[in-house]
Amino acid sequence: MAEHTSGKNKKTLIAVAIVAASVAAYTLIGSNQDITVIQNTESSVTYDRIEPLTVADAWQEEAADALIESKQDKNQAPANNPEKTNGYSLDYSVIHEEIGKIRLTENGDVVIDDIALRALRKAFPSHQLNHSPEMMAELIEIIKAGLPGPAGEQAADIVNKFFEYAKSQRELANIYGDTKYNTGDQQEAFNQTKALREMHFGEEVANQLFGKEEKETKFIADTFEITTNKTLTDEEKAQAKTQLKNDYVSSVINNWESRHQAYKDALNSLTNESQFEDQELKQALMELQLEHFSIEELRTIHKANVEL
Repeated sequence: MAEHTSGKNKKTLIAVAIVAASVAAYTLIGSNQDITVIQNTESSVTYDRIEPLTVADAWQEEAADALIESKQDKNQAPANNPEKTNGYSLDYSVIHEEIGKIRLTENGDVVIDDIALRALRKAFPSHQLNHSPEMMAELIEIIKAGLPGPAGEQAADIVNKFFEYAKSQRELANIYGDTKYNTGDQQEAFNQTKALREMHFGEEVANQLFGKEEKETKFIADTFEITTNKTLTDEEKAQAKTQLKNDYVSSVINNWESRHQAYKDALNSLTNESQFEDQELKQALMELQLEHFSIEELRTIHKANVEL
C-alpha cells in the first residue's frame, strides 16, 4: 500500500513539474497574444444545409506558396541546417489541409470549438511533434501570409499554443500510461491535463476547445458507473440512463429541448399525414432531421444513443 502511494505521489510530482516547465516555456513563446473567443452558435441555426466558411475558403494560395518556396530555397542552401541534418521537415500540405477545416465566422474570426480541436490534432498528432522552433516560426509566418487580417493572427496563435500544449500533454500521457487500471490515477491525470489546457489557452478558450470532449468523456464514465451499479434494479438503471442522456445532449446541443420537441411535432405530422413509400419515407425522415439538426449534432445524438 505504501509503495503504491509513493508511486502515485512520484507521478504527481513529475506531472506538476511538467506543468511548471510548460508555464516557463509558454511565457517565453509569447503569452501576451490572446485568442479571440467566439461563441459558436451558427451551427444551431444554420445547420449544415449551408456550408460554413472555413480557413481553406479564405486561404490566399499565392501569398502562402510564394513564402513556402522562398523557405524551401533557403533550406536547400549549403549552410548548417538542423532541420535537414535531423532528417525532419514540415509537411505543409497536411498541416494546411487540416488547419483549413477550422471554421470562420462571417466577420472572419476563427471559431474555437471541437471541430477546431480535431483539425489541430490531425495537423499535429502526438507521434509527430519534432518541429523545431525555427520550423514553427516558419509555419506561423506562412499562416499569417495565407490568411488576411485577424483570422491569420488568430489561427497562428491557436496553432502555436496547441503545438506547445500537445508536447506537454504527450509527456504527461507517458507518466499516466496505466491510468485505465487505476481510478485514482485517472482523476489525477485529468486534473493535470486540465491544468495544462488552462495554462496554455486560458480557462475560457480551453472550455471552448475541449469542453464538448470532456462532457462526452464524463457521459461515458457515468454510463458505465450506472451499468455496473449493483444496488440499482434494471428499471432504475434504465431511468438513470435516460436522464443522463437527456442531460448530456442538452449540455452539448443548443436549445435541445425546444428543437427536439419541434422535430417530434414535425415527425408526427409527416408520419400521420404522408402517403410515402418506404424508400421515400426514409428520404423524407433524413431531410427532416437535417432541417432541425446539423450533421455534427446528429452524430452527437447517435453516439449518445438518443432515439429521434
